[in-house]
Amino acid sequence: MSLTKNFNGIRRVVLGFIIAGFLFAGIGANAQNEQNLLEIVETNEDTSTFVAAVNAAELADVLISEGPNTLFVPTNEAFDNLPSGVLDALLLPENKETLVSILTYHIVAQDLNSTQVLEGVSFATVNEAEINVEQKDDSVFINENSKLVSVDFDGNNGYVHLIDTVLVPESVDVAAFVTESSVANSEMTPRTGGADSIVMFGGLASVLLIGSLFGLTGKRFSKVTN
Repeated sequence: MSLTKNFNGIRRVVLGFIIAGFLFAGIGANAQNEQNLLEIVETNEDTSTFVAAVNAAELADVLISEGPNTLFVPTNEAFDNLPSGVLDALLLPENKETLVSILTYHIVAQDLNSTQVLEGVSFATVNEAEINVEQKDDSVFINENSKLVSVDFDGNNGYVHLIDTVLVPESVDVAAFVTESSVANSEMTPRTGGADSIVMFGGLASVLLIGSLFGLTGKRFSKVTN
């Protein structure tokens, strides 16, 4: 029993140092904010790509709802680090379902400040899949490789915490998604010698045929003009 108490006491001290580190670095926003979650990310220059994705997925209503919700928001740089072509493909209307699946994996239907996040081990997301919290030295990670870089943007309907890597649920195979999107785009690309070329060739053939019937080709055309 005493060992458990000692462990919990040490853990709380470590958590205190980590939170203090966030605050000392000036990367937290701890004052009560009258903005809702959508307004918070809309006014942060580091989260404009996330906002574009939310709009494409038509999830804005979730961010302005009464909640409470906690958002783990990838920075613009995090989206830039996705494999080439993934972001552009995700924003296409035909891939909305996949985009919704990824974005809802960043939303927890609880009011979680940084202390509560650090004290947790895992949280169920709106996607219904869980995310895991892990401490490594003086940093905190979600799903092992997505680092918390800014915390406690306190809205009137929840919290926003910024992370440096996009979280991808196990239900989404990014490599397969890129391949499928590339194939779909290539099938939509017009091919040389297709229908347009046939129409052009047919039109030219018709002109030549009419010209030959009226003797307006070659030397005959010259004689007529003379």
